[in-house]
Amino acid sequence: MTNLLYICRENRDRSPVAKQITEYKLGDEYNYHNVYVDSAGIDPYSFPGLSLEMNHALLQLGYNTKLHTPKIVTSGLLGLQDIVLCMKKSHVKKVLKLTPELEDRVYTLSGYAGSDEDVPSPGELIKETYIFPILKFMPYKVRELVYNAYGYTDKEDRKGVIGVYIRIIKQIERYVDKAIERMREEGIISLHKTN
Repeated sequence: MTNLLYICRENRDRSPVAKQITEYKLGDEYNYHNVYVDSAGIDPYSFPGLSLEMNHALLQLGYNTKLHTPKIVTSGLLGLQDIVLCMKKSHVKKVLKLTPELEDRVYTLSGYAGSDEDVPSPGELIKETYIFPILKFMPYKVRELVYNAYGYTDKEDRKGVIGVYIRIIKQIERYVDKAIERMREEGIISLHKTN
């Protein structure tokens, strides 16, 4: 049995989605009864469930949403893991501060998949900017251009907000695909194609 743990800050969106995508991908093509996938957060959100926006984005991409209760990262939970994949480098540092003996088993999801970028939280990409308070009185298209120029999405733009969540899910999907392939190549997980 291989134990795989995904970690983000709140265990509200990114790590539970990575868990769900991994289970979906392994269960869709492979018999993955020898892999246990879980998720946890450095500072978990107290309200149960994924955010409404993440649920909406998952449904748009064809995933079934699942019930989820956030849980906290503990040294006991970490000690059970064969591999720990964090969404950000800062999460890796916090995990290793808690359990330095796991140094050879803790990575960022992107790093394990061969990239160097963190998986951002939705809040990092969806902002209200106070630089231009007058924006509230501007036509929507002008606001959209200003927010895009700064690399953010206006939190009042519902379609844009869901788009941010969809981009994050697709980024996680790409990294999960590459991580599964690496784990298979390294013999960490053994997968058997279903017929």
